[in-house]
Amino acid sequence: MVSFANIACKTIGLVGLGQISYDAYCVTKAKAKNAGVAGHSEHIEKVFYDTRSINEASMFSREISRRSLDLRTRNPLPTFFAKIKGGISGFLYSLGSNIFTVAFSTLALFGKNRWGKVGAIGTAISLAAKILRNGFAVGKKNPMN
Repeated sequence: MVSFANIACKTIGLVGLGQISYDAYCVTKAKAKNAGVAGHSEHIEKVFYDTRSINEASMFSREISRRSLDLRTRNPLPTFFAKIKGGISGFLYSLGSNIFTVAFSTLALFGKNRWGKVGAIGTAISLAAKILRNGFAVGKKNPMN
């Protein structure tokens, strides 16, 4: 028979992992977007400087350089790979900043008996500390002081 404490532990573990997953999704999306924009601008800058330095003074070389600039600036791959790199960076950053909640939530979800209760209590304390610190500024140092 499934006890109420076991159901409560699993529920708290799911809530903790849900909060972590949502946070990781949002941070990943934001970092991927920023990294994509930065990667695109770096690529455009590199291509621009590469095509502006012509070794010969000829119309043919100038036209090749102009067409090369047009072709290389439309390449979506540098932006795509920068977004992937930024997304992975954001995901790992989010998991790293929530390491205690990840550990306690996993323990609450998959732990048996006493370990599940320890995980649920740890998850509840971790999430309550986040709410108090970020929502009500308990324990935060005011940068104005």
